[in-house]
Amino acid sequence: MQTWAPVRRLRPIRSASLSLVPDHQILIYCATWSSPLLVLLVQMAGFIRMLNDRVARSAFGRYFLLEGSGHPKERKGARFTTEIRGGLTTFSSMV
Repeated sequence: MQTWAPVRRLRPIRSASLSLVPDHQILIYCATWSSPLLVLLVQMAGFIRMLNDRVARSAFGRYFLLEGSGHPKERKGARFTTEIRGGLTTFSSMV
């Protein structure tokens, strides 16, 4: 027979690296202990968001109509990392 551990209360944690992203506050709920893997994932999410924003504001983002580029016909949901991931998936399926 299995015995279940008691449920721990969740607490919000914030990452200092996410302050680079303006007007975004990410709240992640985790257990009362802090996991180094969770901290790494939060930092990586902040880096990816920052990368998407910077590429979108560049001439590259404006040319490819990425979301956040400021172009009148920008494509909603088109982000740099999303497009790279889609291209790699398409390439790997053809190989």
